[in-house]
Amino acid sequence: MNIFRKIFVRSDQDVKSGVFKKCGRVAGSGPQGYFNFPVGDPGLKALSYPEDVISQVPDDVKRYFCGVGNPLKEAKLSPGKRILDVGCGAGVDAIIAAKMAGPDSEVTGVDMVREMVDLARKNAENSGVENLSFVTSSGEDLPFPEGHFDILLSNGVFNLIVDKEKAISEWFRVLAGGGEAVIADMSLEDGVTEDEVRGRGAWSD
Repeated sequence: MNIFRKIFVRSDQDVKSGVFKKCGRVAGSGPQGYFNFPVGDPGLKALSYPEDVISQVPDDVKRYFCGVGNPLKEAKLSPGKRILDVGCGAGVDAIIAAKMAGPDSEVTGVDMVREMVDLARKNAENSGVENLSFVTSSGEDLPFPEGHFDILLSNGVFNLIVDKEKAISEWFRVLAGGGEAVIADMSLEDGVTEDEVRGRGAWSD
């Protein structure tokens, strides 16, 4: 039985097309005006990202943050860890994770939208982070060997993935034994209407 309930179902292609379209716009101009929750530096502060770390990130990079939670708060980031950020977008979480885990860590960001990956690379360079790389790929088909990462992060991406069961299988495949997956996303309570869903500012609109 499929344990993932679909609400207000659209075709798989509609979802993917919507995500690609909106990601392209956000990569070009930033997330301001596209979401009904705090983004950029206000979003980082509202979600209690560590001020001593985010103060090291340039304003032109922080403005692209549009996460729905703070997975870094729960992750055990430490030197030497191999960290994967699935659906990294403009790379803000990956950049902050790299700074928190230190230069001996290995941080990799994955996103299926090439414009976002290009932007993430630029943002990492502008932030002076060298222990960080980015790959263009979907969260359902990760180009990494089994057990490669110690920590997997995801912020507001799981809801956007079409084949969630395949994604979960892939995510745990690339995690080492004893590794941790820290996922932040939004969920719906029973009785929520389609208008209320749209009012939260969906990625695939």
